[in-house]
Amino acid sequence: MSLSELERVEVFVLTYVLVALLFTFWILPGLVAAMTPVSYRQVIGRTRDALLTAFMTGNLFVVLPMLTDATTELLRERKLLDPDDEALPDVIIPISFNFPHTAKVLTLSFILFASWFSESSISWTRYPELALSGVASLFGSMDIAVPFLLDRFEIPADMFDLFLATGIVNSRFGTMVAAMHTVTVALLGAAAVAGTLSLNRLSLLRYTFVSAALAALTIGGARFVLEDGWQLVLEEPFTSAYELAISLATRVVAASLVLILRRYVAARRATPAA
Repeated sequence: MSLSELERVEVFVLTYVLVALLFTFWILPGLVAAMTPVSYRQVIGRTRDALLTAFMTGNLFVVLPMLTDATTELLRERKLLDPDDEALPDVIIPISFNFPHTAKVLTLSFILFASWFSESSISWTRYPELALSGVASLFGSMDIAVPFLLDRFEIPADMFDLFLATGIVNSRFGTMVAAMHTVTVALLGAAAVAGTLSLNRLSLLRYTFVSAALAALTIGGARFVLEDGWQLVLEEPFTSAYELAISLATRVVAASLVLILRRYVAARRATPAA
């Protein structure tokens, strides 16, 4: 893998991580706060341990009991359900586990990245096809869905090795997004059943505005790190905490790229033997 190709991988990994963090810590919990009596701080506070466990294990199934308990406690604290309905999270969460979650949808961005990386462009007229076939394939395993989509859009099959390599980093953040998605679906579903789901225009407008602003900051921050982060690393000592933060972020990205590159090289070496 050349240096220019490694830089492209850096773009994908950093963008995926930042978008995953945005969904985990604002888009999903903010939606709950905007549409239910449960506050943003309560959602984050109750799910903190489950999110950390999901990130460390990279396995959503392991944290389902923690997510169920957290959701039940949140509903009980806000008195959103009658005692007879407190078992709703025990029903909603296992059902939602079988449907595609936000992290899987984010993974579809790899198909667009793979087309750019391999210079096999996907026409914008095929984006609806990508959306429909992508979401349908996400009901199965990602190890089956990604090769299927690569073949459907005529992208080199060896890009799957790169998908597995980037998964060393992305899967951790993806599992964290999936955990918050599960809690969000359970809270909104339970609130809808209880009749406490609200569509306050002011709250939704404020949520939309903040989400758009944070999305712009996320994209701008990613662009700055990609363009100027390495320069700050080389210009030690730092003159501000801001420069230190950008430098640390760049070092984390660099360490992640090393792990990805090692995984990719190992996969490529094992391919001929297979």
